[in-house]
Formats: sequence, structure tokens, C-alpha cells
Amino acid sequence: MRNAEEIRKKTIIKTFNIMAYSWFRYNGTGSIYNQLNYNALGIKPTCLEGSTICAIFAEVQLIGSPLMERPIITEELILSISFAVNNCIPTPNVRLKDY
Repeated sequence: MRNAEEIRKKTIIKTFNIMAYSWFRYNGTGSIYNQLNYNALGIKPTCLEGSTICAIFAEVQLIGSPLMERPIITEELILSISFAVNNCIPTPNVRLKDY
């Protein structure tokens, strides 16, 4: 019985270790580097160029209760966001829009 329970727990852990990526739209308030200021889109955004952040493509993290999808904002993504916003040039994982 103990072996079956250990296998079940390992299966659950493996299920949550799968890396999934999604597009997240910036909600327009607060820091562009704070994961709580983004909402999952589920589709590729139509915005592309402009001078302000529109959306980012990032690994999904499930947080809160009820569970909500939020982006994992890595150091690499921070650099990509900074580059895109400061130069008004979109990157593969950062989309921009006009105000």
C-alpha cells in the first residue's frame, strides 16, 4: 500500500513539473516586472509594435486560490522587457503597443 501511495505522489509531482508557456497581457497598472500585473491570454496577441508593453511570452506558474496562471519573470525576461520598452523594438517574447 505504501508503494502505491509513493508512486501516486511522484506522479502528481511530475505532472506539476511540466514546463508550459503562454502569452500574458499586461494589465496597464504597476510594475511591468511584477507577475501579478499580467493576465493569461491563451492566444498570441495581435499587438506587435509601439512604445509601451502589451504582452509577454513566459513560462506559466500556477499561484493563488483559486489557481491562476501567472508568468514566471526570469532575469532573461526582465532584460528582454527592458530592451523592448527602452528601444521601442519588440522581441520574440515581448510585444509592444501604442498608448
